[in-house]
Amino acid sequence: MLTGGGKITFSNFTSMKILSIIDLIGQGMQMSLYVAIDFTGSNGLPTSPSSLHFMNPNGSYNSYENAIMAVGSILQEYDSQKNFPVYGFGATYARAGITSVSHCFPLSGKTDNPFVVGVPGILGAYR
Repeated sequence: MLTGGGKITFSNFTSMKILSIIDLIGQGMQMSLYVAIDFTGSNGLPTSPSSLHFMNPNGSYNSYENAIMAVGSILQEYDSQKNFPVYGFGATYARAGITSVSHCFPLSGKTDNPFVVGVPGILGAYR
């Protein structure tokens, strides 16, 4: 059981304002969106309906496409150029000349230019 009172004394105190993202953008901060997509085997085979990468013949988005749309559509608004580098990892990618499993390859298929424009470009490169 506690009784009585106490006193805390500080020898030094500093107060600082934590800026919000809106404050930072208002002060001129610029952001860039970089995208990396996991193609490792843990996601399952794209031909399997249980895979996160399953390309449904009816055209509905898979888990990765839903995430790209949800996150990308918000973050792209903070990137003035909307020109995004998009990479994959954990797979081969013949279009880019990647014949053994790579941990970083451009989904644009161009090793010298991994950039795409906007969320539609991200989705197109992913597909």
